[in-house]
Amino acid sequence: MGKIQDKAKIVETIIKAAAEYKAKMVGHSFLYVFEGRSIEVVYRTKDFMHLTGVDTNSSAEQFFKDAIRGKLQPKQIFFSARHPYDLCSKKMTQLGVINEHD
Repeated sequence: MGKIQDKAKIVETIIKAAAEYKAKMVGHSFLYVFEGRSIEVVYRTKDFMHLTGVDTNSSAEQFFKDAIRGKLQPKQIFFSARHPYDLCSKKMTQLGVINEHD
């Protein structure tokens, strides 16, 4: 698959996951317990972009709004040294899982 098709598929996954993220996670806090320690995480709309592994010139808030509205376009995302394609591919695998669970 070419880079343009990859970006289109990534955007499609992001749009689907954004809806699930908004419905199931935004505003909720979760307590993660591991190795005898715990951390409470509050999920916010401005944190969604971080979960995708893509880079953009949009603000995190605008990125989320565009994804929720189905207006996010492949030309709005790119990859960089900070957000490499390989990391995005790994995150997309996990982001797609949000859509599978109720």
